[in-house]
Amino acid sequence: MAGQICVVFAVSLDSTILTASLPTVANALDANAVKAFWIVASYLLANAVVQPLMAALADIFGRRSTFFASLLIFTFGTLICGSSRNIAQMLAGRTIQGIGGGGILSVNLIILSDIIPLRQRSKYIGLVQLINSLAINVGPIVGGALIKASWRWIFYINLPFCGIGLAIIPFLLRYIQPETTLYSKLGQIDWLGSLLFVSGSTLFLIGVSWGGSAFAWTSAAILVPLILGIAIVISTGVYERFGARNPFLKLSLFQTWSAIAVYICTVLQSLTLFAETYFLNLYLLTVKLYSPVLSGAVFLAFAFTVVPVSGIVGALITKLGSYRWAIFCGWLINTFGLGALMVLDQETFVPGMVFTLLVAGTGQGILFMAHQVATQASCRTKDVAYASAMFSFSRSFGFCLGIALGGTIFQNFLRHRLAHLGLPLAIAADAEGYASVIKHMAAGIEKDNIVEAYAWAFRYLFATMAGISSIGFVVSFLIGEHTLDVEHDSTHKLMSKELLQLDQILSAMDRAVVIEQSLCDFYGAGKVESSTYDTIKAKGGLLPALGVPGATAKNPVSIDGRETALLGSIRLATRMMTPSKSSRSLGQAASSATGGDKAVKPPRSVLVANIRVTMPDREVKQYFVFGRPVIDNAKLGYKVDFYLSESFLDHA
Repeated sequence: MAGQICVVFAVSLDSTILTASLPTVANALDANAVKAFWIVASYLLANAVVQPLMAALADIFGRRSTFFASLLIFTFGTLICGSSRNIAQMLAGRTIQGIGGGGILSVNLIILSDIIPLRQRSKYIGLVQLINSLAINVGPIVGGALIKASWRWIFYINLPFCGIGLAIIPFLLRYIQPETTLYSKLGQIDWLGSLLFVSGSTLFLIGVSWGGSAFAWTSAAILVPLILGIAIVISTGVYERFGARNPFLKLSLFQTWSAIAVYICTVLQSLTLFAETYFLNLYLLTVKLYSPVLSGAVFLAFAFTVVPVSGIVGALITKLGSYRWAIFCGWLINTFGLGALMVLDQETFVPGMVFTLLVAGTGQGILFMAHQVATQASCRTKDVAYASAMFSFSRSFGFCLGIALGGTIFQNFLRHRLAHLGLPLAIAADAEGYASVIKHMAAGIEKDNIVEAYAWAFRYLFATMAGISSIGFVVSFLIGEHTLDVEHDSTHKLMSKELLQLDQILSAMDRAVVIEQSLCDFYGAGKVESSTYDTIKAKGGLLPALGVPGATAKNPVSIDGRETALLGSIRLATRMMTPSKSSRSLGQAASSATGGDKAVKPPRSVLVANIRVTMPDREVKQYFVFGRPVIDNAKLGYKVDFYLSESFLDHA
């Protein structure tokens, strides 16, 4: 997980690291305002549009291969950016970076969804999201500090993180997956659907990004890509529904209003988050006239609120088993926090500024985790990987809208105020670049009026964002509460050290692809047909039921991994005291299932029991328990070694 964290930090850092230092980089590359804007936008756009495609490729080529390839692409783009001599080279590098970064963010969430049950997932994903949030929010601070040495270090700082990831990920991410030929894998790619989605999304985001800044909203340069992009995206949906043999877009993700509402809320939350991150730093540079370093230091009040709040909420969701409360509270506080930012002007004292940033950061921190959990809880178990990718896409899509719509709204308000004060309207066309001009202007009425115009524009920008946040609050009422105690089911199993040992046992059958290491999540998710379990549940847990000193009943009941192992031993001791005539060794089971004539050498473990689990949707799952004979007081029992799902025999 350390390698993933390093890589996610680098990718997320690149989303905002240019916020405070963009004017310096643009000047060094002799870029005008529009080209400077695309230094940020090209990365975010490429990052967003490739994520659903990367999720599909991860299913075809495997998680590790796709993640590693994405990291290589991101590293290559970083080198291009750091060595750029002109704006064209910079934009090419940022686009390549974005493609790699999109794959990393998308596949990373899929990997976590593969290996962690839903109820515990918020705790572990929370750790990664803490890193994500930390990187996004400290990006302006890091960029402001590095700009003093050289703007190229803004990109080169990624290389140590990329190096760590490239060195350890191939050895840590070890998956069990079926072997297929490269030709077969290429045949599974939805080429037409992928092309339609990427091109349609790109055209739409280009139209949104150019609108009101490079061209008027009513111009053909804006309307054509907007209309064409929307039409192509709709065509993609139709093709994926009726024409695609292996659709890469899972339309089943959008079958309920609850799921649709989660994605809408994720886009709106990301939009407001990026607008806050980007324009709060611009406020500190242009209205408070702080240096990039001081601007980053003040912004810590926002950044270091989002991060711990997100972690605390993740832990609470895991403990309580519910997330809807967090969504409602998050949107309410987020709306209030954005409204509080309206009071910021050139006269605001530091304590008042810090308080408003704390409130705004709290709302964003709560939503950061709650939406992630709601996304996966709202989908079918087999679609969790695609839901993770769609969530990541929705977040990146929101970031694109945040900088595009936020920039347009801010420029329009600034232009209006400049005209009212009789100041040059050209200032609004290059609002970011003019920050350094304002700082070096001589004190006087003109400077005061320009600063006042900026402050006025920021005030109405944050008011607009508060309105968008209130829409998110209303939409959030459509999000339903779903249980987090569901079956953890994935055909991609990450191999721990224990599973690597088990893999050696299974190597003789190399078509067995589904391995269950524990039944912990199944005991919590459904009704196990065992009076022993009912007794334990009634007493609040296994340890209290056994009379262990100091053990207290849990409410609600939650049986952890240790208790599950003991529970399995009790079941076997009470029901399997003598070997069954139908008991077979693992090797015999494999040989029988594959129809092989050649006997497989049986390991020490033998098939000792079947467990039937009735899931909440009434689907019955069957699991095979393997253990070793144990003689205790002249009685024969079994010690549990591992479990296999019925999919073992289906795929064997």
